[in-house]
Amino acid sequence: MNNLKIATRLLLGFASLALLLVFIAGSGFFAVSRYEGQVSRVIDDHLVKLMLINDLSFAVLDSSGRMRTTVLIDDAGQVKTQLTEIRRNRDEAADAVAKLQAMKFAGEDRQTFEEVLSARQAYLGPEEEFLKLAEAGQLAEAKTALLEKVRPTQIPYIKALQADIHQQEQLAKKDAADATATGNSAQKLMLAIAAAALVAAGFISMLISRSITAPLRAAVEFANRIARGDLTGEVRATGRDEVGALMSALGTMQDSLRDLIGKAKRNSDELVSASRQFSHSAERVASASERQSGAAASAAAAIEELSVSVNHISASAKEADEKTDSSRTLCSDGGRTIRASGEKVRSIAVTINNSASVVQGLVKQSEAISSIVNVIKEVSDQTNLLALNAAIEAARAGEAGRGFAVVADEVRKLAERTQGSTKEISELIEHIQQSSLEVFAAMESSVKEANEGVSLSDEAGDAINRINQSSESLVRIVNDISSSLSEQGVASHEVATKIEQISQMIDANNVAVSEVRNSAVQLTELAENLRLSVDRFQVR
Repeated sequence: MNNLKIATRLLLGFASLALLLVFIAGSGFFAVSRYEGQVSRVIDDHLVKLMLINDLSFAVLDSSGRMRTTVLIDDAGQVKTQLTEIRRNRDEAADAVAKLQAMKFAGEDRQTFEEVLSARQAYLGPEEEFLKLAEAGQLAEAKTALLEKVRPTQIPYIKALQADIHQQEQLAKKDAADATATGNSAQKLMLAIAAAALVAAGFISMLISRSITAPLRAAVEFANRIARGDLTGEVRATGRDEVGALMSALGTMQDSLRDLIGKAKRNSDELVSASRQFSHSAERVASASERQSGAAASAAAAIEELSVSVNHISASAKEADEKTDSSRTLCSDGGRTIRASGEKVRSIAVTINNSASVVQGLVKQSEAISSIVNVIKEVSDQTNLLALNAAIEAARAGEAGRGFAVVADEVRKLAERTQGSTKEISELIEHIQQSSLEVFAAMESSVKEANEGVSLSDEAGDAINRINQSSESLVRIVNDISSSLSEQGVASHEVATKIEQISQMIDANNVAVSEVRNSAVQLTELAENLRLSVDRFQVR
């Protein structure tokens, strides 16, 4: 049954009901036909025969009365009327007999009818004789014929008719009883067939209904189980009908949902893990950004100190320039006298010693500046590394980290520019150190020459010329140092400005990192919610 389509099952059910209706109608038609035949036999046979025999009996009895009237009256007209009526009764009786003879008789019915015909045949001769005598006016002879001939044959004829009437009545009653019995039997048969048809229809309907509703209930229960998140059940299609196709489709849907939910669970777990890693990375980036902000602040302070030191060195260079000018003036006036030259040489020696101390301090300040520049370089390297790490983390974040990637790229560019500036500062400081060392060496040489000039006053002129030349060289060097220090001040100011910009960008980066961290927390919460939503499905 389950292998049949629902439409086929319904058609078979309707066809079965139609066959039952046809069977009921056929049985009813057969019973009604049988009942109709029996009733028709009662009406068309027995009642007709009974009416015709009654007509014969009425004709005989009426003729008998008229015969007595004929022989008792003297009025010829009345006699003629009576004879006419007797003739009419005779003709009607002949017609009735002809009709009866045309009908079918069987068994006792035929035997009784033959007796009627025999009695009639015996009666017709005397009756004809009476009529002829009466018509001839021989009423006395007619009366004698009536009493002696007609009457003896008339009584058996009437008895035969009455016997036949009684028999027809009995046969009619019997056929009526048979018809009634047939009708009752037909009713009982119809009721039995109708009851059997109802039982069969109920059984067929129940069978078809169960074959449809039972799989549908199973399909509904299976669908409700899927709706509750239970994907562990197995679907078994028990037929090839529409419900079986539905169960197969539900099974396919469950398999697809099971695969989809399994993938969703795995993806949600991976998403939770990735979001947590992203959150941890955001925390690390935020911490690194805070450290970077502190390093930028320290670098700004160091650059400020470097600027102060450069200004101090510039002032010392200006002072050295002034003293170098004084030395050159003294060298110009030193040729006046040897004694004055010796005193001046001592003064120059003292001044050169002081300048040597200043230059030595300049060398130390240059070394300090070089250390600070190295710190700035290390900070810029760390900033560049942090910017690269931030760009990598932003690339992992996808669309949400695009703004953070732009900021990281700008920080990296500023770090590269800071590296370039620190490289230039390092080169200038190396040049200053080299020049300072040269000045220091020249000053030591001048001190030696001044000491030798004190002991060798005769060589004072030559020494003063060398000192004058050295002073001019020192002036150029000091001018170079002053120019370099001025450029270093400008560069330090620019570096301070850039570091301030870096600090501002780092602050903006901190805000962006905070937003990324918040987004990471929200992403983690969403991933957890997704996993909870997916976990309500049971796939195993």
